[in-house]
Amino acid sequence: MAFTDRLHNRGSVSTGYDIDNSIMLEGSDSEQLTRTPSSNGNMQMWTVSCWVKRTELGSNQMIFSASDTYAYFTTADILQVNLRSASSGNRLLLTNRVFRDTAAWYHIVVRVDTENSTGTNKCRIYVNGEQETSFSLASAHSGTGDTRWNNTTQHRIGNYVSGDYYFHGYIAEFHSIDGQSLAPTQFGKVNDDGMWEAIKYSGSYGSQGFYLDFADASDLGDDESGNGNDFSESNIDSNNQATDTPTNSFCTMNNNSRTNGNIRTTYGGTYTATDGGSGWVSMLATHGVSSGKWYWEGWFENNSDARYVMWGISAANDPWIPARSGGYYLGNVATSGSIGWYGINGSIYNGSGSWSGMNYSAKLMFALDCDNGKLYYGSNGTWGNSSNPATNTNGINYVSAMSGINPADEFILPALSVYQGNRARINFGGIPPQGGGYSISSAASDADGYGTFEYAPPSGYYAICTKNIAEYG
Repeated sequence: MAFTDRLHNRGSVSTGYDIDNSIMLEGSDSEQLTRTPSSNGNMQMWTVSCWVKRTELGSNQMIFSASDTYAYFTTADILQVNLRSASSGNRLLLTNRVFRDTAAWYHIVVRVDTENSTGTNKCRIYVNGEQETSFSLASAHSGTGDTRWNNTTQHRIGNYVSGDYYFHGYIAEFHSIDGQSLAPTQFGKVNDDGMWEAIKYSGSYGSQGFYLDFADASDLGDDESGNGNDFSESNIDSNNQATDTPTNSFCTMNNNSRTNGNIRTTYGGTYTATDGGSGWVSMLATHGVSSGKWYWEGWFENNSDARYVMWGISAANDPWIPARSGGYYLGNVATSGSIGWYGINGSIYNGSGSWSGMNYSAKLMFALDCDNGKLYYGSNGTWGNSSNPATNTNGINYVSAMSGINPADEFILPALSVYQGNRARINFGGIPPQGGGYSISSAASDADGYGTFEYAPPSGYYAICTKNIAEYG
């Protein structure tokens, strides 16, 4: 599945530089990184470069801040950058463009030079290598005053000094350059497919600069610039480390593909919950596949009502998702393009009968064979209905089941339906399901070493991520 829009980078397959890790921040748990410099650096000239992948929309979400110098996504999902308060020579920029693609990694560069004689060059914003020039507000900077960045005020990643501005999603490859105003080409380039991809930064950082690569799970605030400008973790531990990165983007659940707003994701797109309303609500994942063999896992919540979850797949052009406002569950319409396994009784909806050997309180396994048009369910390490994905035995023929469309010509996506008031966790391998005491004990990966799973994927099956899709999809 190819993505060619460089302004919506869904994880390029890098041939020269790989980013191995990111940090997942869940705003509802007040997660952030903080540091207070012991001395001032250059507060008039600096650069911040980082990659972000949003998983929740519609709220104020701070990328970085130091008092009234900050960059964040607003409730309208635009990007706002502010250098100082109005009384100190403000430079305030609000983009017209919105940032709502929850499948995308955005490379954001904020380039500051308050002494620049050209007003528009005092603060420049770049997204995936292209400068933002269309703003709903672009206030003038009145002089050459200091910003708060590189000041001795507290610096935060993932929140603001006051209020609930916590970030929801993933951040990777965070560079802060003290004393230089750098172009995005220091951190990325256009590859042969026309996509913006990361390159290794080889320059200096200045005294208060830092580089966070999030590679040390036990110390995610560790500065790798050589300066020792480490950040402290707040409500963060090793479970916040992810392998979902700009050079290998993993599938997550997708807030942009759902029956209505009563179903939402948290914890980096691994936790699906419901809010308000009644009846069934459904959601699709971010990454679709049309060939190859794919694996993922799921967890029920630890209560009996959590049986009211349906797990399955949907074609990207299923006429019922997201067209329905609610009340729709996977496979409940004969002419739909989806299939669901119902945890409460094991029935396969829009498929064949019910599957034996399944345990709704267990950790679940899913295998999708696009080459043979088969879907498999399993639990606790055993495949249900005496099936075996590795040998193409007893799978559900989803091509014949999805009578409403021709799935052989469609992208197929993992999907979930949840009855109001219930919750489910899903694991595509980019980061283990978070919260509620859930953990991965075996840390199994696919044959190429991608993904972190409870159970080893069947032979020939792979995690749904962009490197695997490029090779097998």
